[in-house]
Amino acid sequence: MNWARLDIYQGDDQAWTVTVLQNNQPADLTGYTAAAQIRSDYADLDATVDAPMAATITGNLVVVSVGRAATVKLAGGYFWDLQLTASDGTVTTVLAGPVRVTREVTRLAS
Repeated sequence: MNWARLDIYQGDDQAWTVTVLQNNQPADLTGYTAAAQIRSDYADLDATVDAPMAATITGNLVVVSVGRAATVKLAGGYFWDLQLTASDGTVTTVLAGPVRVTREVTRLAS
């Protein structure tokens, strides 16, 4: 697993592309699913997810995104991770780390 800090600007739509390699070659992610979440702490036992993230796989790329509806509610520091699940149920955490949210200045009308 590798560490990666996410920097989010509150109220923005955000997306990141993760390239997954195995032995320095593009990983075969056929049959895998991806999931990512932002929570207030690593060991957060609360069922509440602070920001759900969409995660889609294309080839060996995983696009992780979080929309404005979620980021507008965030401020301060959080933690995140990206997990891949193989068709046999094996889970691998690919990336994890802190999330820093910068408060927005401009507020759009709802």
